[in-house]
Amino acid sequence: MIGIDRKNKSVTVRNADGSEYTETYDKLVLSPGAEPLRPPIPGIQDEVIFTMRNVPDTDRIKDYVDTHKVRHAVIVGAGFIGLEMAENLHHKGIRVTIVEMAEQVMTPLDYEMAAVVHQHLKTKNVEFYLKDAVNSFVREKSGLQVRLKKRTFFANGYGDPLHRSTSGQQTC
Repeated sequence: MIGIDRKNKSVTVRNADGSEYTETYDKLVLSPGAEPLRPPIPGIQDEVIFTMRNVPDTDRIKDYVDTHKVRHAVIVGAGFIGLEMAENLHHKGIRVTIVEMAEQVMTPLDYEMAAVVHQHLKTKNVEFYLKDAVNSFVREKSGLQVRLKKRTFFANGYGDPLHRSTSGQQTC
């Protein structure tokens, strides 16, 4: 799209071949694409750290999980996308740890509703750390060390993926 005519409710579009056309609309919703947020955290470029925003990201993570002996995954961000990823990895038999900076998962929910989700995570043996954040990721022989502000632990086993959910839309 190269132009918007709000008065006439139309947009001008340029095709890849350079040709242009005009399209009318009743309501116009703009949804520009974005890249997942990758904060400047030491070690975040490790090959086993994935971002999650769209279907190709999902496919990439699934392919990795299906072709490696993943035993433990860490999910940073406990919004809708992060919790969905945690559920899917848990169903595959992978031990899941969630890290969330807020005091609860799914921050759009009021605390009483989020407490129900917290309890469900506990019954499924999903580890979660609230009011904490990642300081760094360090590659060690035995796996990827995840250093939070309040604690340090390993994503056990070499090659285990660490999933970081994006906060751009989110999340979860």
